[in-house]
Amino acid sequence: KETLGGTTREELLAFHREHYSANRMTLALTGPASLDALEKLARTHFGPVPNLQRPELRYPADFLPPKAALRTLRMEPVKDLRSMTLTFPLPDLRGTVQSKPTDLIGFVLGNEGPGRVLAQLKREGLATGISVGSEQDTPDYGAFEMRISLTPEGLDKHQRILALTFSTIARLQREGVPGHLFKERQTLARLDEMYRDKGDGVMRAVPLANALMDHPIELAERVPFLWTQDDPAAARRVLGQLRPDNLLVTLVAKGLATDKTAPIYGTRYGYSEDAGPAYAALLAPPAVAGITLPQPNPYVPARTTLLPVQPLKLIDEPGLSLYYAQDTEFQRPLAAHVLRFRLPRSMATLRNAALLRLYTEVVKESLNEATYAASEAGLRFTINGSLDGIQLAVEGYDDAAGKLLDVLAAGLVEIPLPAERYAALKERVLRELAGFERIDAHLAVAEARRRALREFHWLPDEELPIARDITLAQVQAFARELYRRG
Repeated sequence: KETLGGTTREELLAFHREHYSANRMTLALTGPASLDALEKLARTHFGPVPNLQRPELRYPADFLPPKAALRTLRMEPVKDLRSMTLTFPLPDLRGTVQSKPTDLIGFVLGNEGPGRVLAQLKREGLATGISVGSEQDTPDYGAFEMRISLTPEGLDKHQRILALTFSTIARLQREGVPGHLFKERQTLARLDEMYRDKGDGVMRAVPLANALMDHPIELAERVPFLWTQDDPAAARRVLGQLRPDNLLVTLVAKGLATDKTAPIYGTRYGYSEDAGPAYAALLAPPAVAGITLPQPNPYVPARTTLLPVQPLKLIDEPGLSLYYAQDTEFQRPLAAHVLRFRLPRSMATLRNAALLRLYTEVVKESLNEATYAASEAGLRFTINGSLDGIQLAVEGYDDAAGKLLDVLAAGLVEIPLPAERYAALKERVLRELAGFERIDAHLAVAEARRRALREFHWLPDEELPIARDITLAQVQAFARELYRRG
């Protein structure tokens, strides 16, 4: 309303004439039609767009110039959120598409397996989750980001989290990214390009059009699967950008010190720069014995041949011969194992609904370090609990699916989880339940619909007071009772 108010039609048309040129466009069409038919559509509907030979748009790459200070942005959210994001500006990295150094570094820093940064943060009760990635925002610059979900103690000790992070970065700078990681990514990319569903419709067309903006048409379709040039020097150049003077820390939590208000949304925020001890401590962080670099992944498929159709005789008795034949219709070395454990009606209570919610979260947390390597090798594990029962699923390359099932089966009933890890997990779940009153309207309506249509269903705000009092010992006892009675 403020920036576009008073804009005339002529101003709009002049803007269009200045910027909308065919040489600044990319186009991808997908659909149930022949290539000739798709080409005809493209020529008919997009041929009239004039090529005005406009120069490539360029952007200044100084959105966060290096500065010898710890720069911290503090924001107070409406919901009860608690996180810390580390943002490092990067130069143009389009030339590294075949070696993907930011992906490799992100894999090490965001790895959730044993011995990684997140495992150490969890041991110290500072964090509950992490996500790491990079984005090439323009042809001139991008950013590498780490987002860490904090516990209350982690918010108070966020300087410790920064020290652990820069300690790991320093180790990578000294030792380099382990060579086996590139080979594993290369193997999985080759399999994914050959066998994975690439999507369809708009979910296929948009990434293709975006890739054409940055890469030659000969490479654009294959960009996600190009792991052809192991380039340690490129990784070292990216690691050289992960410095304290090239960093913006963003803290999001209730109760942070703020002295400013954003003009549009009214968000309360504050900004500070510290060139003293807090910054100096990050320049030479101490080594941490508990943090190691990733080892070779045992779940990366060693065999990807398609299985022949092999009917197995299960029953052979008078009047009945029963065979089982695996479904091979899709001609891919992928398998899906889905196990459903049904519960008796007598267990359909509000308390058990809250216990089920905490139980599934405890299982995922206790198995996370064991299952993370599998997820990085193309195996997806999910567990969902409701008053209908427990559903467990493993999907991915069938060569390793059996190994993961063995790991999962051992952790469904007896759940070893340290008390402090449960406390952090429970605190996060309680915040999510309490945030129900502020969720998007369509999600609230969906929950209300389930409440009205199902015989047994309770809303998150109904579970909240029950969940507050549930202990780890009660969840563990519930797990044993669950599998006795279902």
